[in-house]
Order: sequence, then structure tokens, then C-alpha cells
Amino acid sequence: MNESNHIEPPADELAAAIGGPTGPLVVKEKLSTLCRFFADDDRLLVIARSDVSQLGVDQALAWGLAYRGDRQLTLLLPEPHAQPTLVRAPWIAPAVRVLTYGQDGVGEPQPLAEWQSIDCYRHWVGASPTQLGDKAAWVQPLLDWLPSVPSIEQVELKGYVSWQVLGRQVLKMVPSKKKLSVVAGVNAKGEFLGKTSVSIDLLGEASPSELLRLLSAVAVAAADRLDGCDTWNLEHQMQSQLKPETIGLDGERWFREFPAWRPSSKRSAFIDFLGKNNWGRPEIVETKIGADTMLAFQGLDYWLWCRANQAEVRYALHSEHDGLPGLTFVVAPKKPGGDLLSIYTAAHLEALHRTITWQIAVVDDPAAVTEVEVLSSRTLPSGVGRAGNTPSRWALRLHHHAVAVATASDQVLVNGHTHGDLTASLLPAAIEVHAVLLARGVVHPHIAHVRSSQGFALNMLAPLNGDALTALVRGITGDDDAKVTEPLEFEYSDPLDDLGEATHASPHATQVDCIVRATLGDGTCHLVFIEVKLSEDSFSGCSAYASAKNLRREICGNPLPFGGDTTRCFQLANHDREHRRRYDIALDLPEPTADHHGCWFRDGTNQVMRNTALARQLIARGEADSASVVLLAPDDHRAIWRQWHDHTARLEGVERVRFVDLPASAVASLHDPDTATMLRDRYLLPAASSLSVVGVAHLE
Repeated sequence: MNESNHIEPPADELAAAIGGPTGPLVVKEKLSTLCRFFADDDRLLVIARSDVSQLGVDQALAWGLAYRGDRQLTLLLPEPHAQPTLVRAPWIAPAVRVLTYGQDGVGEPQPLAEWQSIDCYRHWVGASPTQLGDKAAWVQPLLDWLPSVPSIEQVELKGYVSWQVLGRQVLKMVPSKKKLSVVAGVNAKGEFLGKTSVSIDLLGEASPSELLRLLSAVAVAAADRLDGCDTWNLEHQMQSQLKPETIGLDGERWFREFPAWRPSSKRSAFIDFLGKNNWGRPEIVETKIGADTMLAFQGLDYWLWCRANQAEVRYALHSEHDGLPGLTFVVAPKKPGGDLLSIYTAAHLEALHRTITWQIAVVDDPAAVTEVEVLSSRTLPSGVGRAGNTPSRWALRLHHHAVAVATASDQVLVNGHTHGDLTASLLPAAIEVHAVLLARGVVHPHIAHVRSSQGFALNMLAPLNGDALTALVRGITGDDDAKVTEPLEFEYSDPLDDLGEATHASPHATQVDCIVRATLGDGTCHLVFIEVKLSEDSFSGCSAYASAKNLRREICGNPLPFGGDTTRCFQLANHDREHRRRYDIALDLPEPTADHHGCWFRDGTNQVMRNTALARQLIARGEADSASVVLLAPDDHRAIWRQWHDHTARLEGVERVRFVDLPASAVASLHDPDTATMLRDRYLLPAASSLSVVGVAHLE
């Protein structure tokens, strides 16, 4: 391919065609010419050129994540090369939007559910390793001598057997039906360090002279490697000296170059090492010397491949562990003080799905592997650079801040992130509400976590007195005569289940973080539904869309509410259980206009839709005359605010419901000064801000 050609149509026109952004991304370092980068304050668009290689297109995701920060990332990829990114996308958080372009214009492939992505990796390529069999007798004297070579290692792979010294292959044998092909020495084109390899096709027992030539070539190549004359393939040398015990793995089953599959490759790929930890959990080990842009995605591919082929992997490892595999990156600098990771890798690792457990092991000297430091889970080496000085996304910035605040106060954190004493996590008023929720069985299991959204909700709202709650509701409704008439209700769900959500198989019904009941100045009853987000990357999507049991997913691709087919929608059909859900009836949406996003509610709009439908249902049965659906979140959590505005824009036509932004700093200002200062400190909140109503109010 000629990578100097420009894509057609021009990238600027493509950016404009999908609604932007259309301004250039401006960073200090030079951006790749394989893509075009467009950005505004809230969005980043990366367009891969149509004339680049598969790797070039794959790197669009790598570069996009590195420069994303808190922006929404959209990739526009040439259709023939989009598949590897599409199968990786479900494992990136927050979600990445992937569009394609080609002769038919711009399209949006239906995002894959996690199970569909895993299905794409069901390419088991493992096979019984090659053995010499009866042909071993043809070279028996050579085989008898090999164990005397220092640091020699025999590797049996599909199709051949090789012997390596400090990662350098010095002998290779390929058995076939009638012959044994043998290559001794370094198999290079032409001379290597002034020597040439010896290649012999044996049809029977090797002669004494043939054995001597083979032995001599092996000996010289091994000596060059041991003496340090041969310094090439340093990563292989590091691999040859890496012991499983040094990175916390069991040495019983430890496979090097285990055959696997990657979606961007047309042939088998090889996991550097496949082993298991002391509890039997499969562990994927990837080694790398120096910066590598695609390191995290290589690990992700192998992690997904092991998930897709779990039974085969467990059998190969003699493991009965049924948990998800782990992922270890063993990294070393090319030279002392050099980079361990690329400036892109930190953002990649931080974006991996929460179910992917990864750790980094740092090797001091790849040639000797004298010291290996295994870092804590999901911990980056100190001093790792970031592309464009792009900060971590909000969730991670808050996490590090919250841990630092707790540590500075000498609070005990279990596993480095969970308060050992609940009184250190919750304010006194929140502790009282917690006891009530505990009795109801609706306390989140991780409420003591430094980033617990439920803990955040209780701390922000439970201590508010009557005057503060009245001020809150007046700010939300814009009604200076509004009054709060009843205590707050946390973790509210409809006891009548009028939306028809609960079934025998799944008793779950929509649960609202907090409900405030108020009376407006005109005497009508108003409900405030408060949805609380602290560091979540997104709102919850449609479980029916993600279900492997949904055999009607083509409906989910239709750009209308419920895919434009309320009779066949798997969500409304309640996963084909005993009764349907009534979301569509409760919402009574006006005639919709199709957009290009697929079903309106297959993504995070689903959660906002359910809250809105519940508000409408309570209004319909006379519990209220109007409602506000509110998002309470930290002011600087830009990603969640952007999604909130996108989701609520689709529901603007719902009557008697308005949507309101509730910045956490505004709520903090309703507390007494000391508590307000503590809340701002703990949750990274700025000084007080005002409330703002968004969307269209239909309260008449």
C-alpha cells in the first residue's frame, strides 16, 4: 500500500458528515500521519486513512485512548480493517464509538456485546508439540551431547523442535514423513558474526562428519551467545532467564511461545508465556523491552483468547481454576534509565475492562534478569509518561486523590482502597441511613470503598436538614415556594412494580438512588428522582441487548426507541419471561425521529429511560403531578455529564418530567461550613456552583 495517499473523501468532510468535532487536536508532540485527529472540549475523533496497513488502523484506537482524557472518543475506520477494533471495543471503558467508512459512505456497525466479542476469539490453535519420534536415533549422539551445553533449553512447538541458548536458537529439527531437516547455528540470511549455519536434510542416520558439522555449528553459536558476542534478540534472552517463581507463578506448568490467535493476524500468534499462579489461575505473561504502542492490546487479545478457550487452556495447564485469567506484563528498558512503557500505554491499561486483572513486573537488566520487581495489581511504574500530558480520566484521578486523603488522615484502607472502619467512610447521618438500608438488604457490597457511589449519595444528602432540602428542591424546580413534605427515600423501588419488571427469574426492579417528595407553590405534588454518579464511567446499558439469549438483536440496530418494534423488543419482552415490561406505555413518547445510533435505549440511555418511565408511572397512578429526574455528580466528571446530556436529549418530549443537572458542589454548599469543606476535599469538588435546568420542562 502507498501510505502517502490521502483518504477519500477528505477527512475534514468525514468529520463534518458525522457531526464533528471538526477542529484539530492540538498537542505539543507530533501526531501520526496515519490518522487525522479532531477535537473539542468534550469529544475526540480519530479518522484512520484508508490506504494504511491493518496495524496502522489498529493504532487509531491506541492513539485515541492516549489523547482522550475525559472526552468521548469516536473512531472512524476504513470498513475493511475495522474488525479487530470492533472486537476489542467492548473491553474498553468508557465506551468507544466505532464508525466505518467506505464506498457506501459512513456507517455505524452494531456494537458487539461482550459474549459476541469472546466468540470472535474461539480459534483454538494449540496442538500436540512436535516430537522427533524414531528419527531421534538418526542424530542420537548430537542429542546426547546437547544437555552439556550451558543454558540450553529445548522447545517443542507445532512443526518443529528447537534448542535455544539464552533465547538464541542454535539448533532446529523439522521431522517429516521421510526425512529430518536440521539447521545448526544461527539461521540467518548469509553470515552472522562471520559464521554461516549448517543445513542438512537427513534421510537416515547422520554420518560422523555430518554430526561433527552440526555439533560444531551449535557449539560456536552457543559460545557467542554465552560470551556476549551475540547481543541480538535481547527480549528472547530475557525470556530464557525469566523464572515463573519470580513473578508469583507456579513453575509446574510454564509454557513458552504458546500458540494463540489475534484478530489482526492471519496466522497463529504466540503468547510469550502461559502459566498459572499458586491457586491454579491461568496467567498470560507478555514480555517487552522498551516502549511498544500495542502492548496492552496484545495482552487484551490473549486474555480474550484464553477466555474463549477456557476449557482447553485449563486442560493444558492441569488447572481446575474456573476464574478469569490474569495478565502480567514483564517490562525492561532497552538501556539503563530508558523507558519501560510507551507514552500511550498508561492510558491503555487504565481503560481495560474492570474484570481484567493486570500487573506489571519490572526487570532491571534484561540481559541478566538479576532483579524483578512485581508491582501491585493495576499499578503503573513511577515516572511513566503520558501522550500530550493528557491526565488520567476522572475515575482514576478521584481514586488516587481519595486514597491520598485517607492515608494522610491515618485511616486504614483494606486492599489499598476500602475503609476498614465505616465511620471513616460515612458521616454520622449517613451511618443512620446505612443501618436502615442494611436492614432492607439494599446496601451496596462495596459501600466502604473510597469511590463508593452509594457512600457518596449518603454523605451528600443524608445530613441535609429541612431548610437545606427545601433550598435544594427550590433550586431544582425553579419554584421559590416549593416545600419538602416527607423525609428522603434512599434506594427507592416501586413496591407495586407497575412497570412489570420483576419476574421469578429476576426480582430486580428499577431502583432510584434517592427520591424527594415536595409540594410546589401551586399546591401540586412534585417528585425529585436523584441519580447519583461518583466515578462511574457510564450509565448502565440494556441488559437485553447484551444478553446471549437475545435472538432478535437485529431490532437493536434500528435507530428508534425500542428498535421501532415494541412487540418484539427483547427488553420490553422481559427476556421472554412471564410478562412484558411497560416502559413504552409509561413513557408515551411522541412520534420519534430516527437517528443513527441504533435503538435509543441499548446504551446508557437505558438507565435514564427506566428512571423516567418510573417517574411517569408514579404520576399516572396519582402519586405526583410532575417530576424532575436529576443527576448528582462531581462537577469535573465531564464524561458522565456529557452522557447525561446526550441521554436526556432523547427524552425531552416526555410530558411532566424535566431533567436537571445537580453539581455536587452545589449540594456541598448546603451543608454546614466544616462539612462542606470536608466534602469538597474528599470528592475533589470546586467552590459552590448554581443549579441549572436542562432539557424541556413539561409541567403544565
